[in-house]
Amino acid sequence: MKYILNLIFTVLALQPLSLSANEPENTKNEIQHLINYVATAGCTMQRNGTNHTATESVSHIKKKYEYFIDKIDTAEALYSA
Repeated sequence: MKYILNLIFTVLALQPLSLSANEPENTKNEIQHLINYVATAGCTMQRNGTNHTATESVSHIKKKYEYFIDKIDTAEALYSA
């Protein structure tokens, strides 16, 4: 179901981004929304040829976000990091 995650990131990419001073907060909210969606969607995420449960996927997304937090300015940047 990696296609679901690709779809999620595509939808996020098409969302208009605010150019306000709250951009980091908006990005944080977008990523939290993504995490919540993955956690509740019940899908399987395929990463590096291995399937992972929603719980494992959420854990991976959170770790990746925490690791790249200084380099992430959009949800799309998290996907490509």
